[in-house]
Amino acid sequence: MPGERSPEDALAYQLVRVSKLLRTMRSDAPRAHPAVDGTAYPLLFNLACGPLRTSTLAERTHVEVSTVSRAASALERHGIIERIPDPADGRAHLLSLTDDGLDALGALQEQRQEWFSELLSDWRAEDVAQLRELLTRFGDCVEAYRDKAL
Repeated sequence: MPGERSPEDALAYQLVRVSKLLRTMRSDAPRAHPAVDGTAYPLLFNLACGPLRTSTLAERTHVEVSTVSRAASALERHGIIERIPDPADGRAHLLSLTDDGLDALGALQEQRQEWFSELLSDWRAEDVAQLRELLTRFGDCVEAYRDKAL
């Protein structure tokens, strides 16, 4: 590619690079529970806050309802989550973590904490804080852009 990349193109390149690296590492990482792979992590982390409808979970994890429904069925078969009646609507159900699901989530959080601690061990605390702030700002920007486009 002739010439230097624009700052936006250089940023896009690095985001794609990091995304691919993280995806590869996540798929190769040891599982905290045999039934929980990397695709289930966002569901578990969102359910940690309490029971949710499938549609709400899909919205929060930025995937289709059918994707959440399939993943939830698999997690339910393995005792990680359960469906409970929605107190606000007796016809609907909420997804909720079971005790085994809470244990799996705890193990995931511990693994993630250890991995990031090791990964960032030679970073200054200020640099970690700045990266977190910039990623949060960027994530908010992406969400706002997506919401405008919809």
